[in-house]
Amino acid sequence: MGDDKGIVPANVDQGYIVRRLIRRAIRFGRLLGITEIGWTRGVAEIVINDYKDVYAELGRNQDFILKEMLGRRRKVSENLGKREKK
Repeated sequence: MGDDKGIVPANVDQGYIVRRLIRRAIRFGRLLGITEIGWTRGVAEIVINDYKDVYAELGRNQDFILKEMLGRRRKVSENLGKREKK
């Protein structure tokens, strides 16, 4: 998501890999007891700040990355919430 291609979480190609990585992080975060809504965004901010000097595209695309992380977090939380109710 950080490169200039702007790959977003999706069901096909590179987007599928991004989607699965985010879902997996959120799922394991829940298993660890992390319930804060924006924690994935916080992790993304830390990674961006640590690596933006080496990978300039992270700094250029920071707003896009953070927006996508927050949106994906909401979708995954909704889906996991539906599963827990069953």
